Amino acid sequence: MFKAVFRDARLWYRIINALSSLIDEGTIKINEEGLRLRAMDPSKIAMIDFEMPRDAFDEYECDGELTIGVNFDELKKIVKRGSAKEKVQLEVPSGSARFKITLKGKATRSFS
Repeated sequence: MFKAVFRDARLWYRIINALSSLIDEGTIKINEEGLRLRAMDPSKIAMIDFEMPRDAFDEYECDGELTIGVNFDELKKIVKRGSAKEKVQLEVPSGSARFKITLKGKATRSFS
């Protein structure tokens, strides 16, 4: 089980936008320490080594290690809908292989 809440959907969008400008897809490793992505761009020129520690999130829970494949172009489209006043909740429920994203503000919107 994994659940993390990030306080600013706009800032999260900027992070995802920067990653998606270099890679289309990647594998995020999630553990008790935080999130980590290591990937090469398609032309094999640039390497991304992105790490986000658990302290960067308002809430962070992780039971064990997870590896999630992510399409960053699709993730960018979802997170782009959020505003600076909204929180982003990232979640992988126990026994599931689906990545669930929830934007929380005046309204709550969920995507998976």
